[in-house]
Amino acid sequence: MGIISIRCPRTGDEVPVGIEMDRESWDTLPIVTSRMRCPACGAEHVWSKTYATFAGSPGDASEPVADGPGRAPEAH
Repeated sequence: MGIISIRCPRTGDEVPVGIEMDRESWDTLPIVTSRMRCPACGAEHVWSKTYATFAGSPGDASEPVADGPGRAPEAH
């Protein structure tokens, strides 16, 4: 299993979005937007797979994946 995370646009910290999944599910995940309450800054952030990274468990042959600029647009 791997953990999905984004970079907080306020603090720059890498924070989990609260979703764990296997690599196959990540690879087939459609690009849709979601919201989360950030544990680093307390604000609500909008994110999608484009701005997220997948980090597999130790021994997994997966590396972080980031297809976008690495920062999700912030919700107001």
